Amino acid sequence: MRILLFFVFFFSGMSALGLETLWTRMFAHLFGGTSLAVVSVLTAYMTGLALGSWWGGRWADRTRYPMQIYGLLEAAIGLWGIAMPFWIQVIAPLHQWSSQALPSYGTALLRFALATLVMLVPTAMMGATLPLLSRALTRQREDLSTSVGWLYTVNTGGAVLGCFCTGFVFLPFLGVQATLWTLGGLNLTLAFAVLGVARRTAIPLEESTTHVPETLDSQEPEEKELADDWTLSPQRQERRFVLFAFATTGGLAMVCQVCWNRVLSMVIGSSVYAFTIILSTFLLGLTLGSSVGSSLARRLRDPALALVAGLLCTAGFVWLSITQVDQLPLWFLSFAKGSSLTPLGLLTIKAALAALLLLGPTFAMGLLFPLVLRCFVQSETPIGETVGRVYAYNTLGAIMGSFTSGFVWIPLFSVQGTLIAAVLLYLSLAVGLFFVRTQASRPWASWLCLSTAGVLLGLTFFATPEWNRSVLSLGLFRVAQLQRLSPESLSKKNLLDYQEGLHATVVVEQYNHHILALKVNGKSDASSGVDMPTQLLSALLPLSMHGHAKDVAVIGWGSGVTVGATLQFPVKSVTAIEIEPAVVKASRWFRPWNYKPQSDPRLKLVFDDGRNYLHSHSNRYDVVISEPSNPWISGVSALFTQEFFQLARKRLRKGGILCQWIQLYELSPQSIRVLLRTVSSVFPHVYLFGISYQSKDTLLVASSRPLRPDLNDFHTWFENPRTRDVLLKAGMQEPLDWLPRLLADNQSLRTWVKGAPLNTDDNAWIELRAPLDLVQHATTDGSLVLRKALGSSYNRYDRVFQLPQGATHTRQAPCLRTTAFQGALLLARLRFGAHPQVRKDLRRKLCPNEPMDPLFAHARKTFHEVFHGRPALEACLRKAGRSGQHLAVVRCWNQQAHRPIQLQEIARWTKQLKTAPGPRLLYGLLRYAREEFDTSLRLLAPLLQDPTWSKRDPQLYYVLGQLYRKQKIWPEAIWFASKGLAGQRKRDPSVSTP
Repeated sequence: MRILLFFVFFFSGMSALGLETLWTRMFAHLFGGTSLAVVSVLTAYMTGLALGSWWGGRWADRTRYPMQIYGLLEAAIGLWGIAMPFWIQVIAPLHQWSSQALPSYGTALLRFALATLVMLVPTAMMGATLPLLSRALTRQREDLSTSVGWLYTVNTGGAVLGCFCTGFVFLPFLGVQATLWTLGGLNLTLAFAVLGVARRTAIPLEESTTHVPETLDSQEPEEKELADDWTLSPQRQERRFVLFAFATTGGLAMVCQVCWNRVLSMVIGSSVYAFTIILSTFLLGLTLGSSVGSSLARRLRDPALALVAGLLCTAGFVWLSITQVDQLPLWFLSFAKGSSLTPLGLLTIKAALAALLLLGPTFAMGLLFPLVLRCFVQSETPIGETVGRVYAYNTLGAIMGSFTSGFVWIPLFSVQGTLIAAVLLYLSLAVGLFFVRTQASRPWASWLCLSTAGVLLGLTFFATPEWNRSVLSLGLFRVAQLQRLSPESLSKKNLLDYQEGLHATVVVEQYNHHILALKVNGKSDASSGVDMPTQLLSALLPLSMHGHAKDVAVIGWGSGVTVGATLQFPVKSVTAIEIEPAVVKASRWFRPWNYKPQSDPRLKLVFDDGRNYLHSHSNRYDVVISEPSNPWISGVSALFTQEFFQLARKRLRKGGILCQWIQLYELSPQSIRVLLRTVSSVFPHVYLFGISYQSKDTLLVASSRPLRPDLNDFHTWFENPRTRDVLLKAGMQEPLDWLPRLLADNQSLRTWVKGAPLNTDDNAWIELRAPLDLVQHATTDGSLVLRKALGSSYNRYDRVFQLPQGATHTRQAPCLRTTAFQGALLLARLRFGAHPQVRKDLRRKLCPNEPMDPLFAHARKTFHEVFHGRPALEACLRKAGRSGQHLAVVRCWNQQAHRPIQLQEIARWTKQLKTAPGPRLLYGLLRYAREEFDTSLRLLAPLLQDPTWSKRDPQLYYVLGQLYRKQKIWPEAIWFASKGLAGQRKRDPSVSTP
């Protein structure tokens, strides 16, 4: 019988943890992923456990059939768990009403009330199971710590298996609904097994208190009265403090878990597998510690002093983990760098890092429960009530810890400061318990302990090294980032801002003296460099395609560039939805680029989960721009499911447009097809646009109506100074620049994605498979895969745009029609970076009876200027750069630019500051010759602010064009090349480009 009950309780823990995971996901889709919503669900869950353990402990001692009641509870838990989707649908209208009718605090309170209403019954039954089984298995008081400790051990071990199987097996292969039925069916099976075996088993009521052993410490006679009161034991004051300490450790364990989640998510990522690894490791440590504590508890002569040792051990391990946190990325780098990683290998490395950080502290935490129970062996309170109340106190502490960790501890003390505070509290509890234990018998030892504790607390607080935040924010969980990392790249980073917000850690870093990057949990989500065109075009594309949008919603703040660019259009209102307030605070570093959106009265900034906001508010918009982080991140993945796109369509007005950012990097071709297929399953008209020819960022425009914009109408945006500035910064110089950016129209896109699976809330296809793509497809060029897959259907702009009068599609023409349209289209393709297409068009035969259009001729010359022009200057500069002589660089410049420079001028330059135009040009060219392109661009670009200098030196435009070409910033490369051609012709009309 005992073996069966242990076996059943093991799988009961497995089912309970799996159900908790699934319920949390379901409530996250309803309430959103904000910290307050998650804490509300977690608090409601733990409240049920606390009430259930308290109630179950009192009930267990009043029944002769605890096993039968346990079996009935398991059956009820399974049935309620299966029915949970129904109950969530019942409360969904109430939550939606509260979001519109109540203030934010009222919504939060109602959210907690609804979660408690739905989860109180099953969680209370879960909490009652431990006292009931404790009552069934424990015959004598001295067996209390051993029997109940092993029950706790096997239940926590089952939770480890449940966490692992749910994250790595059930969800990937079964989906949410089938996993729910599987776990509910497991509960029913366990119930039938217990009820079938124990249907005639009864336990006499008096057996729970039949044996009270001789006291290990002398009892005072006056403390034996009122024996029915569980607190009036021989060591009343000591046991009260033990209860207080155990409740506090429950809260500290939750606080530490939240902090470890935060730091580990920056090291091993924020995917569902990373969180599964963290939670499984945490529970594994508790299981190992509880097993050792259960084995040792009965042999202890002084359990209070053993508990003091356990608290000191916990404090020491937590402090040790603090000192090693910023070494984790370096260990990750040493484990993974240079090896051929596989998904299993990468997950193993992440599990090893989590184990190195967590197993020690959680092992010590697991020791505490059996030791606390051992302190109550001499209590005359019934067994079930003792276990229920001890467990309830610990759970109540866990409730306080989970609620205050994100809202109080971390905002006040930071993550590292919170962990240090936890160490100090563990030490204080150990010292306090020792003082209470020894103050009567050995007062000198108590006061000596207090003095020593003061020294230890001070050393802990002041001797803990501060974390290296730059190393923590490396983001090595992305294999592509790991492979690119070098010691030189580490030295080039400058940490400008580091904020630990409610949901994530936000960092702003500076690269190469002028490029800023905003990282969330180590993942770069915005920058002033390569991400700038994507951020601008996310606003430009849908607003230009719509034409007269008034109300716009933007999901994801990032650097604020997309919101700021949206506000440059004549819109009536912009609702920006951001889940992390620290991101908005950090965006102040991007004010030179984001148009300072917060100063615009048309902006409404909302701190909420984007999906929850659209679900709970009935506002309708002309354009919804969804620009979240990557879809493999847990939580963010909910913004890429079919249910979210259905919600977005519901919130669009007639003819409204959804603009969805889709990545083509670090994803398998199948994952890309799934994302595109999911959007096209909701919207009948979907179009895919690229940022540049080789860019791995794309924008998906979806609408309920066909889009057929007239390019002539786009001139309106170029005539408006505010919108023209945004267009130019995005590399859009002409309306025709939209044409090369169209990758796939509705027809070709649907043909390619036909047969691909859908990404839904139930199967979580992308959330569960995209993290594995980080390894298997770290270097896959999604843009190349897309072009090959589309074939002749690639860039069929004639199907989407209304072309200007006289324009002819080249694929339909027998020869290249040398119209102005074709010349302008060649320049547009050059700015887009579609060089293979340009070369192909230039090789086409011209119509024999039609002269070459001047614009087409200019496009041809510009192409040669970018790729083949001035080879002598290039070779001379490289040769001079290898020699390292400044004078040789100047002579190269004189030779090509026909601008004589006297040698005495060079002597004067060396005495001047490098900020003077002459020396700046010299040093900039020297860096260019040495292929230090970032530094060269930083030195040469300011020279254009001097119009006299730039007009005197048209070759400067050539060098700048080459710099931008080497950085693959094609609009600037084409613009500077064209400018250089015009300047050379003005100086010397005979100049021609080969």
